[in-house]
Amino acid sequence: MTMNGRLWMIIAFWGVSAFGSAAWADNTNRYDYAYGTYGIINSVAGFEPARTIDGTVLPFSLESVDAIAHGGGRIYLADSAASRIVILDALDYSYIAAVNSVGAVNSVDAVNKSGDGSALKNPEGVFFSETTGTLYIADTGAERIVVLDAETLLTKRVITRPANMAGITNFKPSKIAVDTSGRIYFVVQGSYEGIVELKPNGEFSRFYGVNKPEINLPDYFWKSIASKDQKSKMTKTFAPSFSNLDIDREGFVYAVTADTASLKMIFRFNAKGENVIREEGYIDLRGDLTRAYVNRTVASAFTGIAVADFGVYAVVDRSYGRVFVYDFDGYMLTVFSKLGDMKGDLRDPSSIAWNGYDLLVGDKALGRAYVYTPTAFGKAALLAAESYNAGDWERAAAYFEKAIALNANFYAGYSGVGRNYLMRRDYGTALYYFKMANDTRMYSQSYNGFRGIWIQKYFVWVIAAAIILTAGIIYSEVRYARKNRL
Repeated sequence: MTMNGRLWMIIAFWGVSAFGSAAWADNTNRYDYAYGTYGIINSVAGFEPARTIDGTVLPFSLESVDAIAHGGGRIYLADSAASRIVILDALDYSYIAAVNSVGAVNSVDAVNKSGDGSALKNPEGVFFSETTGTLYIADTGAERIVVLDAETLLTKRVITRPANMAGITNFKPSKIAVDTSGRIYFVVQGSYEGIVELKPNGEFSRFYGVNKPEINLPDYFWKSIASKDQKSKMTKTFAPSFSNLDIDREGFVYAVTADTASLKMIFRFNAKGENVIREEGYIDLRGDLTRAYVNRTVASAFTGIAVADFGVYAVVDRSYGRVFVYDFDGYMLTVFSKLGDMKGDLRDPSSIAWNGYDLLVGDKALGRAYVYTPTAFGKAALLAAESYNAGDWERAAAYFEKAIALNANFYAGYSGVGRNYLMRRDYGTALYYFKMANDTRMYSQSYNGFRGIWIQKYFVWVIAAAIILTAGIIYSEVRYARKNRL
């Protein structure tokens, strides 16, 4: 299609405003959906439940699933209620072993009751380090971090509270991640001082990625003029606490919060602890939208995040049992699942992890983990995001177009195709796709390019018209002045 043809199509769509003031309906019972111009719309399923990991496929029942880790061809499940780490094969999810004490491996459901401190106590987090082949266990109840050799499951060391640890945060590691240099990051549930960072040797380094408190101007004004006695009676303002974290292969720490009052819900911290999450998508990174958009009184509360090697991350929402999948730029690829008792529904989602293109979601209340596999549409969307993140624009556009063919309401797909045309400097076609995607930011960028080319093409004619118009005005004024003089 020519540029002029695309321009006429854009003008035809111009009457549709992005989001606007349309009434958004409450559709919390939907399993698969997306956000469109006028509210929640139908969407083709991006993932579907493929397998359930519970007592029916294990030699014992899972009492809870608090954390999931993947690496080295294995899956690790943290069962805090039973105080153990369950190890599965990543290919067929068959049972391998269960660790319930430091230095001991048990193949059956046994608990170390020796009382010598070797038994795990309510571990809430687990992480596998690809760099060193090491397994890190956040042994929450025992207030320590247990480090094991992932192959032999022999204890390498135990990290307790460092003598140089500052602040008021208790040393109760809940969720844990380790970068390629061996630096350890963990969150303490309910802590407002940020993520705890330890050096590779276990010494305290700093509180990392502190989320700044959110204070509105009226509160700030009244607190600035209040007396000491008045201030002591005021409610203190804290920064939201982090509920879970993960780390990508470049060393950026991703974190989420379950604090529904927080303006930011998903974070990506650089080495300085600055939030550098990309939010280029057509909706905010808040999971289910609330307030003016959807008639819901409870916002999303994120309890898990998983970052894939191909630039896509997924978060799980405890409020509505949702799983949201975003690409690196913050475009929502798909959303699925809900609270309920049907197959694939969640009751109390606590954690999430990638296994290739599959997603594993742990449910703390049900004591099970679900394996969700991508559908044809979901796989195309993931491959498109993977190709785009790798810089293979042509391949990305092809997969985006395939995903759109499978799901006409795939807004991120239209943006993906539009970005490919934008890089080709085919601004007319890019404008069409960005309008279809409600992507106002990229639409404006394309329009600036389109306008620049138009001006460059017709610059001589515009200047000539301006000169003729100016000359006409001057001639008219001169004639008018001479006529009045007579």
